[in-house]
Amino acid sequence: MRQSRLPLNFQLGISEDFGSFGIEALALPTSVGTCQAGKQLFAIIPARNVKITHQDNEYTYEDIGDIVGCVNVFEPYVGSLTRITHIQSGNKTYKVNFDHQAINELATKRLNGTFKNGCFSRELMNQLGK
Repeated sequence: MRQSRLPLNFQLGISEDFGSFGIEALALPTSVGTCQAGKQLFAIIPARNVKITHQDNEYTYEDIGDIVGCVNVFEPYVGSLTRITHIQSGNKTYKVNFDHQAINELATKRLNGTFKNGCFSRELMNQLGK
């Protein structure tokens, strides 16, 4: 089979929202539904409040993004994205800051059956009272 690459003028996201619960019923390989990052988590969204967290003579550090565990309800908060700007050159770099305790709590809920579905947004919304 010949494969080709087509330039697209839009972003494309592919999701395996069915997750790993009951994956054997679909007769798919066990790797299907397993996030390559290993936790089946995370989206980075714009921060609700962009804030400068630190500034020195060389760099400005701004929290510009929130890392969330569910891309549908933008909850729970599991970290931040920091933009680091070199004051003189204007060059920017970025740092991902994970809240490991929050990630472990979410992973535990997925592993202990609190969240059973690949897409756990409904279960999460019920838990959050939304």
